[in-house]
Amino acid sequence: MNINKKKENFVQNLKEFLIIYKQIISSTEYSARERKNCGNQARDTAEAFSKLVIGEYIGETGKGKANLYGMILQLKKGKYNFNTYTKRNVIDRLHRVRIVGNNASHNTQYKSSIYDIEELKNNLLFLSTILLGKEETEEIEKEIFEVKKNLQLLLF
Repeated sequence: MNINKKKENFVQNLKEFLIIYKQIISSTEYSARERKNCGNQARDTAEAFSKLVIGEYIGETGKGKANLYGMILQLKKGKYNFNTYTKRNVIDRLHRVRIVGNNASHNTQYKSSIYDIEELKNNLLFLSTILLGKEETEEIEKEIFEVKKNLQLLLF
């Protein structure tokens, strides 16, 4: 997969996450299925980010699908174009997406709170800003939130 396709994949995953996020925060009660979908989509977005960053530096290996944890370890070992603070911040945020996403997806005893969902959103938007820049990230947010706003206007 070339770099432009990987970037499109990241953007699409981010948009899908934000749509689920908007559904959850606009609802007074959200289901276990919505929490699971949100967690899964957040992890997919983080994986798309990792594949893009790692692939840019080590090329395509063609050796199956790596999980998010494995990609985070690769980021820790690799020398990427991040300063030390940014690299540490990227790794920490990827870990949080992985942990919160796994809890939402796999732990039936754990009920994700709105704070968990907000944390996922904030971490993914940070990664998007690192990858795409502030303006493009804000455009994606605006597109998703405006679509929701326009739908509400049509319904009422």
